[in-house]
Amino acid sequence: MALIPVLQAVARAARLDVIARAANRKRLLIITYHGIREDASPARSWLLLPVSEFARQMEFLHANYDVVSIDDALTTETSARPRACITFDDGYRNNLDLALPILQGLRLPATIYLPTAFIDTSHVLWTTLLDLGLPKASPSARAQIAELLLLPHDPSTATFVHGASDALKAVGPREREYLLKKIFAVIPAPTPEETRPHAFMTWSEVHRMETTGLISIGAHTAHHEIVRNLDDVSLQDELRSSVEEVAKRCTRPSRTFAYPNGRAIDFDERSGDILASLGCIAAVSTIEGLNDASTPPFALRRISVGGAMRFAEFRSHVSGLDSQARRLVRNGVR
Repeated sequence: MALIPVLQAVARAARLDVIARAANRKRLLIITYHGIREDASPARSWLLLPVSEFARQMEFLHANYDVVSIDDALTTETSARPRACITFDDGYRNNLDLALPILQGLRLPATIYLPTAFIDTSHVLWTTLLDLGLPKASPSARAQIAELLLLPHDPSTATFVHGASDALKAVGPREREYLLKKIFAVIPAPTPEETRPHAFMTWSEVHRMETTGLISIGAHTAHHEIVRNLDDVSLQDELRSSVEEVAKRCTRPSRTFAYPNGRAIDFDERSGDILASLGCIAAVSTIEGLNDASTPPFALRRISVGGAMRFAEFRSHVSGLDSQARRLVRNGVR
């Protein structure tokens, strides 16, 4: 698989993304962001994209795509140009403060998916607390956590944070809370300055975004739970309460849903069946790729953009070029 980065680098250098974008013009591009940060901000979380990079990406989309809301994309005919949808997961306040002015300036619609139980609260996601605290943990604390989570990783390596997070995402809510209580007892607590970029919006701020006519709101579960880990009753409650809360509180509710974490292993057919019964027409994942008529509506693919993605990578990913490089390797190129 080491060939994939080589193929991607060669393709970017040759500007093959232009050809790929034309070839994929009938396939739907859905991009997902999380948070946006000021360029000078010391926050360096993987999910915080610098605002100047966000602006550059939006200008690129405006110039090269018909940018439409995801609901419109799924219910209207295709156009001559490729179509793109902009989405945000989690509902951070910086979506309002930093992203919205850029979207307004270019008149680009977007959909924001909310974990409804956390809107209007000071809650910080456990994944954020772990990402911020674990790198500052002492070697002995890391060793304790490695033993607790049965991690094969050397706790001194950079992959340790990802390994710990993935181990916790693989268990149900009760077991995860038990393990997190032990972990948070031995790692430093993040400062308010560190958690501020991860603050959720209030419902009043959500409404302010809606009044622009550009922003629609979708459900993202109530408590940001990975849905495949839930029993049938808990799954029904998480999905129903979130979808109904959005419908009740919002003037521009989307009929689409976003799975937390969103990998193929994070959701199953149960969720699609429940969401359909609640009136949803589709759900978005974080499985990378573009969408066509063969893509299951309750497993739509997205291109996830993180804070470290360079502009050349962005162009390559959204064109479908990087996904094609992976397919070449999977089909026998070594």
